[in-house]
Formats: sequence, structure tokens, C-alpha cells
Amino acid sequence: MSVSDHYDSVAADYFRQYQRDQLMEGDYPANYFRLQIILRRLMDAGCSSVFEVGVGEGTPLASMAAMGFDVAGCDISPAMVNAA
Repeated sequence: MSVSDHYDSVAADYFRQYQRDQLMEGDYPANYFRLQIILRRLMDAGCSSVFEVGVGEGTPLASMAAMGFDVAGCDISPAMVNAA
């Protein structure tokens, strides 16, 4: 299975890794914590735009856009891009 195939297969539920109430159920709960750290650091650094490589299903970019950042990105998985 290729990397793209793997992420295509998990795209529909990938957003759960960023939800606090799913931390014990997710395969990789570090995503939730990492997102909180990244958001804080971007704000502290005074950033205004973000380009993310490997956007997944878009939760981090959507969070950043909601905070006022100009956002864009790309991903190897067509299913993840569609979800984003």
C-alpha cells in the first residue's frame, strides 16, 4: 500500500485526531497537542499566513483560517484534499 493509498483510506475519519474528546480513541493523539502548540507559536511570532505541506483533511488549516491567518496547502492524498 502506498502512502497516498493509506491516507486516502483514512481520510473520512482523520479529523477525529484533532478533537479533544477523541484523544483516548485516536491512533495518534499527539496531533491534537501539536496543533495547539503550533497555533500558539504562530500567534506569538506574529505570523499572518501559512502554507502547509501535507494538509490532511484540513483541520489545522481551518483552525488557522478561523484565527485570521491566510492559509493554503497541498497533500499527496486526493481523498484528503477532497475532505479539506
